[in-house]
Amino acid sequence: EQHLESFKQQSEQHNQQAEELQKKKFELEKQEHQLQYEIKKLQQEMAATQQHMDALRKQNDLLQKEIESNSLHLKDLQKALNALERETIERTSEYERQSEAMEALLEEVQKARLLSNNLRNQYENRLLDIQRTEQAIGELRTEIERKKNEIDTIIKTLKQIDVESQKRKQQQENLWAQRDQLEDAKQKVEQKYHELKVKIIDLEKQTREYRRQHDSTVEKSKQLELKIRENELKAESIREHILNEYSVDVEVGIPFQDFNEKEAEERIETLRLRIKNMGQVNPLAVQEYEEEKERFDFLTKQRDDLLQAEKSLMETIDKINKTARKQFMDTFNQIKVNFEKVFKSFFENGEGTIDLEEGADPLEADIEFKIRTKGKQLQTLTLLSTGEKTLTAISLLFAIYLVKPSPFCILDEVDAPLDDVNVKRFTEALKEFSKNTQFIVVTHNKRTMEAASTLYGVTMEEEGVSKIVSVKFN
Repeated sequence: EQHLESFKQQSEQHNQQAEELQKKKFELEKQEHQLQYEIKKLQQEMAATQQHMDALRKQNDLLQKEIESNSLHLKDLQKALNALERETIERTSEYERQSEAMEALLEEVQKARLLSNNLRNQYENRLLDIQRTEQAIGELRTEIERKKNEIDTIIKTLKQIDVESQKRKQQQENLWAQRDQLEDAKQKVEQKYHELKVKIIDLEKQTREYRRQHDSTVEKSKQLELKIRENELKAESIREHILNEYSVDVEVGIPFQDFNEKEAEERIETLRLRIKNMGQVNPLAVQEYEEEKERFDFLTKQRDDLLQAEKSLMETIDKINKTARKQFMDTFNQIKVNFEKVFKSFFENGEGTIDLEEGADPLEADIEFKIRTKGKQLQTLTLLSTGEKTLTAISLLFAIYLVKPSPFCILDEVDAPLDDVNVKRFTEALKEFSKNTQFIVVTHNKRTMEAASTLYGVTMEEEGVSKIVSVKFN
């Protein structure tokens, strides 16, 4: 069962590791989807940037064409200006008349120059925007390559996680198979244990039956002895009667050994003649003798059977007592060693042990507690304080649990006589033993409540109506 428990714990650990790996896998898949989404977003931004660059290039081409057309217009205007200047020189008389037209043309030239400068500045700004956009595209391509490398690394990690998960699953299946084998073995052992238990119960029944038969046999034997004594007295009385009446001393008893039938017949004939010579005798004496002899033989046979049965019963009882003594002593010695260890954990620098009464049968002997606490001499259990008695009793209980664990234990106000230090030791011991045994502690001690994993309280919100409230501290 301990191996099975350890395998169960390992299986739970492997399950937790598998769940953690599965969670990591889900997180990596989530990161992968996030990266794919960012890649798609970057690709869309790249496409939009490319479209924007194409539009800028088209706009740049249009501006270039417009600048060229404006340059041609400017050249035409310059030619016109030259012509006008020549005409101004030639036609000074017409200067005032055409000065307004000249100023207008100068204003148009100034506007054209300003427009040309603005277009040139816009062209340079567009070139800078294109350069920045190309630089951003390069950075985005670098980032995309880095993300792709990260995705490849994540994919490799996921593959490794899948391989390791498969291995964990295989190990888990192997552990489950071992657990099933251990469960089968445990069931077989439990079945054998139940069979042995049934046999022990049957033997106990047979023992009680044998004891009852033995008592009955002893009673019958006493009755038979009384009857035999009565028959002996009757035989002696008959002998005295024959001696008095016939002056013949007959032997009382039945010859079981060295019996000669011929001699007996001759003696019978002689006795018949003697009886005939003696006169009238009791004709039923022989018949009575035969009946008594038959009854005596029957009772003797029954007595021998009873003695044999008594002997067999005593042998069986001795065998059972030897087995019980051996098992009791083995268990007692284990509990003694465990009690000494547990007692030291409760009593600092203390010593405690248990012994059987000297010279008595182990199955009927008293158990003596020998306790030595810190700063005190050797004491018996009756001389201890209430708290020390409580800790000693708890030590014995836990020592028994170390030999044969119990799945369930209820402790009712056992910590009431304990101080805070001993309550802490008591709760630590409960936590240690709760791995194999479930404890329910009825208590009013706050420190004991703090150490519990689940708290059940009974309250009475309404008069005469009880209500249970539970709290789990996990």
